[in-house]
Amino acid sequence: QSNVKYPREVARNEPEYSYCVECQKKGKQEVATLICLQCSQVGDQPFLLCEQCAEEHDDHYIDELIY
Repeated sequence: QSNVKYPREVARNEPEYSYCVECQKKGKQEVATLICLQCSQVGDQPFLLCEQCAEEHDDHYIDELIY
């Protein structure tokens, strides 16, 4: 096959999104875009939040998640 261009893409990883902890408590699935570092120190799991739920943590240290 002389018409083949290299390098070829044979697979692509899809990002594994995490969901907002607060929205999951309400029965919704909203993709988390932020992490509350202060609340993550209290529990044993990262405390992930969507934009809307992060407003309730405005006095906490919040950082952006990179997928």
